[in-house]
Amino acid sequence: MRECEVWLDEHDGALTGVLILRLMEDGLFLESIGTAPQTAGTGRGRLLLEATFARARELGLDRVELITNSLNPALAWYQRQGFTIDHEDIAPDRVVVHMSADVPEAGTGMRDIGVVQ
Repeated sequence: MRECEVWLDEHDGALTGVLILRLMEDGLFLESIGTAPQTAGTGRGRLLLEATFARARELGLDRVELITNSLNPALAWYQRQGFTIDHEDIAPDRVVVHMSADVPEAGTGMRDIGVVQ
């Protein structure tokens, strides 16, 4: 985990999400993003994704990458958040989906959140 940053999202004193970012030579890789079940539909996931883009800007990076699979219900959510499919690898029981997104400029809907690093 030396190459990773782990961010915790807290709201009203409770842990509501976790974000794991891997710093790579040529970009920022979104290893994992997750929210507590009781926060479903509250926008906490979007806030964590905004924190990802903010961190990429701090590092002077212009793209964020991730890998998911065709069975992940979040696949469509990633696409709604601006991620596009770069390529797919066919596996016996699923399709591995490689995605990336341009980092939006600051001030384009990004806002500060209560993320503890």
